[in-house]
Amino acid sequence: MVRPEYDPSEPPTSFYEFITLRHDRAQSVGRDFHFTTVFPPRPFGSYQAFGGSVLAPCVQAAFTALQQVTGDVEAAHGFVPFSFQGSFVGPSRLNVPLEIQVKTLRFTRTFATFLIIVFQLDASETEQRSTTESARKAMVAVFDFIRPGPSFLQFGPTPREPVKGGAWTDVERLPSYYDEIERRENDPDQNVSAIAVVLERLSVADWAGILEQRLPPESLLAQSMGGIVSSLPTCQDHLPPTHKRGADWSRYTTPFTPQGIAADPFAQLASESGSDVAVITPASANAAAIAHLADTKLAWFAPSSAKVSMLKLELTVTLEFSLRYHTGNLRADEWMLREMKSITAGEGRSFSEARFFDRAGRLLATMTQQCLLRQRRSGDTPKLKL
Repeated sequence: MVRPEYDPSEPPTSFYEFITLRHDRAQSVGRDFHFTTVFPPRPFGSYQAFGGSVLAPCVQAAFTALQQVTGDVEAAHGFVPFSFQGSFVGPSRLNVPLEIQVKTLRFTRTFATFLIIVFQLDASETEQRSTTESARKAMVAVFDFIRPGPSFLQFGPTPREPVKGGAWTDVERLPSYYDEIERRENDPDQNVSAIAVVLERLSVADWAGILEQRLPPESLLAQSMGGIVSSLPTCQDHLPPTHKRGADWSRYTTPFTPQGIAADPFAQLASESGSDVAVITPASANAAAIAHLADTKLAWFAPSSAKVSMLKLELTVTLEFSLRYHTGNLRADEWMLREMKSITAGEGRSFSEARFFDRAGRLLATMTQQCLLRQRRSGDTPKLKL
């Protein structure tokens, strides 16, 4: 087996790095399970661990727990995820792996519900495998599966840009977002500060090796450098913040197929120890990838919609989230359109939503987040979630 090349100082090259788990059977009792990520979480341009680097392995842990309670991988295929909701209760560090406890709350012929608690141990405690009582909590969540039924009722929203009401520009007609950033770096706009260009590059740090991104030109994101420079004029300036929309096209470059899993050194790394394998499947990888991507941009989209400068904020962090899967047919390695909107803001918080569609316009998933907004005081260093 080829050893994966892992270097935390270099951008990731495979999404499977984030969902490679070891099953700690010594701390798993009955239908309660304990998993540990093989690698620490990544920052993805932030000053601390990116929330999606916490969400993604939790999805994999939930799928692995489902495999355990149903008896095998094939039996688990009879269920699909439909809800992942929780709260971030503390920041995650970048130098130690995540410990993930999964407790079975419900398992019936139709439903499986798991309570997930994420924490981290100090480096000295990692070898001792101490309990959660002395650990640093990061997140608590509930993950639900259901056995799908017949679709006797079926409808959904249609993604539309807000100015003319037409469809967003198709992905095949768009350049790479990374190429657009490089063009701005090589040919700077006099109306854009150098720090804004640096921040835009930082916002896509760690993404280029695992995710393709393209922005429709009519999107609020495309006209504000990914939402970073809210002062730039846009075609949506006449709209109130709640009517503005951002959109992007994305697909993971990691193939989420049985062949892709078998060929990926990160996906196969845990199997070197023999029995302590958290089996990655196409279903778990696709669901985890959507959770990973869904945690980006929403924390900043509300301020951007209201034309609040990033430099006026000291802090933007996600407090709680609700990710709903609307189909079991998820393909995050194919093009997905994400449409974002801000719903409300006040009392130092914002609430925003992202919808994920496939190229046929079918709704795949929705993510809502309530985020903390803290105004920057003079001399403070911004700690923004990009």
